Amino acid sequence: MERLGVLDADDGMTWLDEKPTGLRAEAQQHVHRDPAGCSVETLFDPLGAFEASDRCLVRLLEGRASADARPDETAQRHFVACVNKPRRRCGVELRKTGSEGGYPTFSLALLHAATKGHPKNLIFASSDKPDLR
Repeated sequence: MERLGVLDADDGMTWLDEKPTGLRAEAQQHVHRDPAGCSVETLFDPLGAFEASDRCLVRLLEGRASADARPDETAQRHFVACVNKPRRRCGVELRKTGSEGGYPTFSLALLHAATKGHPKNLIFASSDKPDLR
């Protein structure tokens, strides 16, 4: 969330020993210390998750599947499997698209993508030529 510019700066414990405030502090409290303390909606609303663009959500999922977030391939693959189960109903899934530093990289892909070729190949290689005017 920090890489997407959603969380505020990590002020940690201030030099006055005051309790940290802001979205980061709320997320840490409700996700790590007391997960049952609030609903998902209560946490996601101030983060702007419900209004986030598709591209932002794609970057978030791909980032959470990366080796930066999960420096263990087994953990990466487990996360991808958990994320893909509900995403398949939407017609997308995380797929391994390469590797970086010995770890797999995953990208969101359409399940039922048409052809992998370029459109020009479909047009010029077909016997019926479409009217492109």
